[in-house]
Amino acid sequence: MFVEAEEDESASSNTEVESQDATVTVAAHQRKKHRESIPANLPRVEIIHDLPEEQKVCPHDGSVLKQIGFESHEQLDVIPAKIQVLHHKRLKYACPCCEGFLITASKPAQPIDKSIASPGLLASVATQKYVDALPLYRQTDIFKRIGIELDRTTLANWMIRCGQLVQPLINLIHEKYWIKTFFTQTRPECKP
Repeated sequence: MFVEAEEDESASSNTEVESQDATVTVAAHQRKKHRESIPANLPRVEIIHDLPEEQKVCPHDGSVLKQIGFESHEQLDVIPAKIQVLHHKRLKYACPCCEGFLITASKPAQPIDKSIASPGLLASVATQKYVDALPLYRQTDIFKRIGIELDRTTLANWMIRCGQLVQPLINLIHEKYWIKTFFTQTRPECKP
């Protein structure tokens, strides 16, 4: 019984030796270094690094050195979000003669009336929440770091209101999709 196991073991080791001796030739190749390129349409800020005036003199004969070229290097830079306050002033006008006529300029329609949130802020919060998967509690922490106190429930209420605002658009897209799907699936095929 043990002899058979040893024979099986020696047979399997012979096949392993045979498979190790067989070589597989693989075509030689070189890996290409892939370096991300910076898009040409991004604005460039040129920063010139120059020598101090005392180093622009030749140490051998004291003559003034002249520029013969430069080495360049590009880096990507991110400017953090710019926060600003939109101060709306609605101008009022009155008749100087009768002083009985008063008119005030109308304000533009806002996504959420009587709210401190501009359309840009709402779009930013929604994008970070739904596209970047950044929860509202983290967004409130980000706002705190730049000195703006916004409560998470306030952000949540804004997102609920934004959802109500886009619901008609969602319904329209849904309706168009289902009509298109219905007609393409129920139309009989014409055979020639």
